[in-house]
Amino acid sequence: QRIGEPHKQRHPEIDWPSIAGMRNVLVHDYFDVDFATVWLVATRGLSPLEKAMRAILAVLDQPCPLARPVECQRSTGMA
Repeated sequence: QRIGEPHKQRHPEIDWPSIAGMRNVLVHDYFDVDFATVWLVATRGLSPLEKAMRAILAVLDQPCPLARPVECQRSTGMA
Protein backbone atom coordinates (compact mmCIF):
# COMPACT_ATOMS: atom_id res chain seq x y z
CA GLN A 1 0.00 0.00 0.00
CA ARG A 2 2.94 2.31 0.50
CA ILE A 3 4.39 1.57 -2.92
CA GLY A 4 3.67 4.42 -5.29
CA GLU A 5 1.09 3.95 -8.03
CA PRO A 6 3.59 4.70 -10.84
CA HIS A 7 5.84 1.87 -9.60
CA LYS A 8 2.88 -0.53 -9.42
CA GLN A 9 1.87 0.41 -12.95
CA ARG A 10 5.40 -0.29 -14.21
CA HIS A 11 5.17 -3.80 -12.74
CA PRO A 12 1.70 -5.16 -13.52
CA GLU A 13 3.09 -8.70 -13.35
CA ILE A 14 2.95 -8.39 -9.56
CA ASP A 15 -0.44 -8.87 -7.93
CA TRP A 16 -0.21 -5.78 -5.71
CA PRO A 17 -3.84 -5.88 -4.45
CA SER A 18 -3.45 -9.48 -3.26
CA ILE A 19 -0.24 -8.64 -1.43
CA ALA A 20 -1.91 -5.72 0.35
CA GLY A 21 -4.98 -7.82 1.05
CA MET A 22 -2.95 -10.61 2.65
CA ARG A 23 -1.14 -8.09 4.81
CA ASN A 24 -4.41 -6.54 5.93
CA VAL A 25 -5.88 -9.92 6.88
CA LEU A 26 -2.78 -10.94 8.82
CA VAL A 27 -2.55 -7.61 10.66
CA HIS A 28 -6.22 -6.82 11.31
CA ASP A 29 -8.06 -10.17 11.27
CA TYR A 30 -5.48 -12.30 13.01
CA PHE A 31 -8.12 -14.21 15.01
CA ASP A 32 -9.82 -15.27 11.78
CA VAL A 33 -6.75 -16.12 9.71
CA ASP A 34 -7.15 -19.26 7.60
CA PHE A 35 -3.83 -20.97 8.28
CA ALA A 36 -4.29 -23.39 5.38
CA THR A 37 -4.48 -20.42 2.99
CA VAL A 38 -1.44 -18.79 4.57
CA TRP A 39 0.46 -22.07 4.21
CA LEU A 40 -0.52 -22.39 0.54
CA VAL A 41 0.62 -18.84 -0.18
CA ALA A 42 3.87 -19.34 1.71
CA THR A 43 4.71 -22.65 0.05
CA ARG A 44 3.32 -22.18 -3.46
CA GLY A 45 2.46 -18.55 -4.09
CA LEU A 46 5.69 -16.76 -3.29
CA SER A 47 7.83 -18.18 -6.09
CA PRO A 48 6.35 -15.92 -8.83
CA LEU A 49 6.70 -12.90 -6.54
CA GLU A 50 10.31 -13.76 -5.77
CA LYS A 51 11.07 -14.10 -9.49
CA ALA A 52 9.47 -10.73 -10.26
CA MET A 53 11.23 -8.99 -7.37
CA ARG A 54 14.61 -10.43 -8.39
CA ALA A 55 14.08 -9.06 -11.90
CA ILE A 56 13.26 -5.61 -10.49
CA LEU A 57 16.31 -5.71 -8.22
CA ALA A 58 18.54 -6.70 -11.14
CA VAL A 59 17.44 -3.55 -12.97
CA LEU A 60 17.95 -1.41 -9.87
CA ASP A 61 21.47 -2.80 -9.46
CA GLN A 62 22.46 -1.55 -12.93
CA PRO A 63 24.54 1.63 -12.94
CA CYS A 64 22.78 4.73 -14.18
CA PRO A 65 24.46 6.76 -16.93
CA LEU A 66 25.68 10.00 -15.37
CA ALA A 67 24.20 12.02 -18.22
CA ARG A 68 20.62 11.13 -17.20
CA PRO A 69 20.38 10.29 -13.47
CA VAL A 70 16.89 11.83 -13.10
CA GLU A 71 15.48 9.63 -15.86
CA CYS A 72 17.00 6.55 -14.19
CA GLN A 73 15.40 7.49 -10.89
CA ARG A 74 12.01 7.88 -12.55
CA SER A 75 12.25 4.56 -14.37
CA THR A 76 13.01 2.68 -11.15
CA GLY A 77 10.47 4.51 -8.99
CA MET A 78 13.15 6.14 -6.89
CA ALA A 79 12.27 9.75 -7.69
